[in-house]
Amino acid sequence: MEAGKERLARDTVRDATRAEVYGVKRENERLKQLHPQTNGKVERYQQTLKGEINRIPYEMPSELRQAIESYVKYYNDHRYHEALGNVTPADVYHGRRDDILARRKEAKQRTLQARKGHNHKVRELDKGNSTG
Repeated sequence: MEAGKERLARDTVRDATRAEVYGVKRENERLKQLHPQTNGKVERYQQTLKGEINRIPYEMPSELRQAIESYVKYYNDHRYHEALGNVTPADVYHGRRDDILARRKEAKQRTLQARKGHNHKVRELDKGNSTG
């Protein structure tokens, strides 16, 4: 495989239109048809995409293409993925994942320290009120 090219996994010939719809120009990797054990990620992605796109009947192929493009942009740029540590695929692709997770960890630590300080003050006030 050439440097800089990624592989697009597809499970059927009709999915070749994916390259046209998504603007993906990559080397293809043939996977066994209808076999979720070997191509579960592709199957799951297609299921998610179809679940979102099939909610509305489209009259023109261009409307469907636009809906798919919009969902793919949302999926990659805005939707947090639990498997990626609750960051977007774009964050991982652009190398921002570690920075985001570090900032979240720092914010969590600050929050826990603030909560601990607050609880300590409340306990001190309760001790002062109960002895008096």
